[in-house]
Amino acid sequence: MVFTIKTSTEKRVIMKCDRGEEYINMLNLTDETRQRGMHMKQTGCEFEIVCLSVKGVWAVCKILGSHNHKLGGNLAGHVVKCRLSELEKAKVRAFSGQGLALKDILCILCKEFTNIHSTTREIYNELVAA
Repeated sequence: MVFTIKTSTEKRVIMKCDRGEEYINMLNLTDETRQRGMHMKQTGCEFEIVCLSVKGVWAVCKILGSHNHKLGGNLAGHVVKCRLSELEKAKVRAFSGQGLALKDILCILCKEFTNIHSTTREIYNELVAA
């Protein structure tokens, strides 16, 4: 389960389930006119946690709503968890001129950083950005 920050101030943070959005069909496509299948992670989950800071100590104040989906245990390929850290990005940039395959770079990163959830897509995006 992954949370994102919905709103925050100095004294209050509201975190929401990352699946709390709804799909917006901006092109007004129907299932017949859509060229690709739609696979969205957004389920409209209403689960939120409200945290307050009192005298510098953070505490959970309220838990609102409930999850409307299964709680997945595998974070591989998850948007938030797949992001590369600055140290991982530096390592990928170091490999950019060596001609290594994406899966080889990912394998090296997995051996060095034990808690990495990135995929070859994030490695490719970082190589293109470098």
